[in-house]
Amino acid sequence: MGKNAANYIPMKEPESPARPYKIGGITVEFPYKPYGSQLAYMGKVVAALDRAQRQGHCHALLESPTGTGKSLSLLCATLAWQRQFASKISNLRSQPPPPPPPPPPPLPPQPTPSQATNAFAMGGGFIPENTQPGVAAAAGESRHAASGVGNGAGRDAKVPTIFYAS
Repeated sequence: MGKNAANYIPMKEPESPARPYKIGGITVEFPYKPYGSQLAYMGKVVAALDRAQRQGHCHALLESPTGTGKSLSLLCATLAWQRQFASKISNLRSQPPPPPPPPPPPLPPQPTPSQATNAFAMGGGFIPENTQPGVAAAAGESRHAASGVGNGAGRDAKVPTIFYAS
């Protein structure tokens, strides 16, 4: 223990435990006062994770020069985003399921062959080309299903596993 123990200098502890910073709408705990480049990097990490979740992507490539504190920034921002996402899913699961959408309005009655030939009897000459029942309603439903509006899509979501390698 001789020489090495005498030269041992303990690492400096942060003045206070992790300080919260609001970045991209998420509270990120960072143990030190972040540099501007670290704040920008954490903002890009949060934005990339949000966009990936919305668009279904799995990868992001973020670069920063050596010595800018990107490892700590990446870990703090990623863990904060993951915690916030888990909390959001937990809240969605604890709420009652949304009510089913209302049924589509009834279709107008189909014209008889004699009415179809008499344009003025059917409202001035406009006869819709698509008279198949349910086609218009199905088109509207598919738009809402794709956007995830009102269909409880968040209830079945899982918190993503994030892999970090350097």
